[in-house]
Amino acid sequence: MKLAKKGSDEVASFLYHHIVNQLIIERGISSDFFALKVTVQGSYIIWAIYVSTSRIKDNKNHPVDTLAGFLLGTFMALVTDYVSNYQDYQDIPYDPTALPLNLRDWEVEAPTLDDRGNPMGTEISYL
Repeated sequence: MKLAKKGSDEVASFLYHHIVNQLIIERGISSDFFALKVTVQGSYIIWAIYVSTSRIKDNKNHPVDTLAGFLLGTFMALVTDYVSNYQDYQDIPYDPTALPLNLRDWEVEAPTLDDRGNPMGTEISYL
């Protein structure tokens, strides 16, 4: 069994990091900027074609491996598009200003119990 060395292609190419970065970029671009969104998505495709052809040319991957990566990338692109536009499919509009961003917004009042377990009063606790 061959272990991957730090800095090698096996270590540097984690699928998770690619997916998270793609989700952040896609979710960050508003649907109002359609031309920018199409340009970014087109750059993904052009970059994938460039990388796959260079990997085959440099004998780092077999064509079948590259085809499998293409199919996986296509599937992930469809999932990313669905997730990034998920709020558009719901009846409730997405409002980022409605999200509580500080700890005080998550405060709830929890009753203080006496020795018998009966509520005495209220104090603030955090979820």
